[in-house]
Amino acid sequence: AEVDDFVKFLEEQGGKPLDVFDPLSASVSNNMTSIILGKRLPKGDPRRKIVDDGVQAVISTFLSAGVILTFPRLSQFLAKLGLTKRSEDFQKMVRFNRFIRNEMESRKKLPPTELNEDIFIDGYLLEKDKLKEKGVENWYNGDV
Repeated sequence: AEVDDFVKFLEEQGGKPLDVFDPLSASVSNNMTSIILGKRLPKGDPRRKIVDDGVQAVISTFLSAGVILTFPRLSQFLAKLGLTKRSEDFQKMVRFNRFIRNEMESRKKLPPTELNEDIFIDGYLLEKDKLKEKGVENWYNGDV
């Protein structure tokens, strides 16, 4: 669906130069939800906006990674306080993280027989259970 949207967007531009950041990041976020959640989120869905914003924030943050890598704790502290240009991006990433965690919590409530290994979250939860049954304790099977 996002490929059709992107082609339509390109056709509407009539050959003029354009910024493809928004449509391509929307495509990336939709592919992510397909892998992680096992479904694409329709355009206009508030959950898709959270994922789109999260992807754009991560890309934007990587573009200014020099300062963040040099002063990671200070950058995060200032972003939490809303004192930097990256504060909005930080909040978008927090909302994205919260969204994924909430999705995982809702999938945890399903019986294992209803989980699908092809969906990343379900595969993660199934693998976690396998490790727990074997008595293996590590970061992978701890609480997320």
